[in-house]
Amino acid sequence: ACNPPFVHAILDAAAARVEELLAAAAAADAPLSFAFIMPGWKETRAHASLSASPFLRRAVLVAAADHGFCDGASHQRADPLRASPYDTVVFVLQTERGSRKWPADGRFEAELRAAFAASVPLASAAERQERKRKTPRREPKAKRAGGGKPAEAEADSDEGEGGGGGGG
Repeated sequence: ACNPPFVHAILDAAAARVEELLAAAAAADAPLSFAFIMPGWKETRAHASLSASPFLRRAVLVAAADHGFCDGASHQRADPLRASPYDTVVFVLQTERGSRKWPADGRFEAELRAAFAASVPLASAAERQERKRKTPRREPKAKRAGGGKPAEAEADSDEGEGGGGGGG
């Protein structure tokens, strides 16, 4: 599972570029397929344009509770998977030849949903993450003694809950 961008302008530009590439491939009678993964935000231009695309073969909405994501800093964490705070939609866009070569049928959707479900964090991991989120952080001894970087500099360099947000 990978995290989509949460910037409307990037989603809009990516959706437009996918449409351009599909139109060019269709004109050349070439097989081309995209799985466009984004938050399930129906109010965005990207969602509207992809939903209305002549290349749309399947749209799969995965509820937030039915998937998680791999934290961008997973290599530094005890619990690499995080719960998704948002629904995620997967748009499958294909040229005619692409849809014959890589069918986005019911089997595809079942496999996609199973893959998303595999990234739901265990209940014990979710509880640990919630406790950690609510626990105030202690400053290192050097800071309490007046040494080290100012608090603002530490906050800027902190790994935090990072990894690109949460979602799909």
